Amino acid sequence: MRILFVCTGNLCRSPMAEHLMKRGIAARLKLPVESLAAKGWAIESAGTNAYDGMDMPADARIALAELGITGAQHSSRILRVAHLMSTDVAFAAAHEHFQAMLRIHPESAGKIRLLDPSGDVPDPMGEGIDAYRYAAAQIAVRVESLVKELIPPPGKAPAKR
Repeated sequence: MRILFVCTGNLCRSPMAEHLMKRGIAARLKLPVESLAAKGWAIESAGTNAYDGMDMPADARIALAELGITGAQHSSRILRVAHLMSTDVAFAAAHEHFQAMLRIHPESAGKIRLLDPSGDVPDPMGEGIDAYRYAAAQIAVRVESLVKELIPPPGKAPAKR
């Protein structure tokens, strides 16, 4: 399964979601994160207004480390039509990203969802460590729910998307 997370710069929200989802899927399948690709899982992120090749801000890394994810490697990339065409499901950090994905590839409408259906995940960029912690915590709660939805307990079918 291919999962894509999208935010603005692909520096904070979407890479945090990517790394949290990798950890969650790996834990649910009882595999090391490094084995996910070999088992058919591709979990990636991109940004609607990103520059390719940038690293996550230090505060994003700190927020992830406080949630138990250390040494997360990341290189930002701009969202491309090919990403949407090849993914099974794409999660938007905010309504603006949802709309941007629809604009660049309307044919993907059926596989684009909001990461948090109750509202946007606030952009922590430049807002200090507490904003990153808040965003990471909100993302972690949603990702935990999504992992359970995507990989139900044995004997239960995955929820329809």
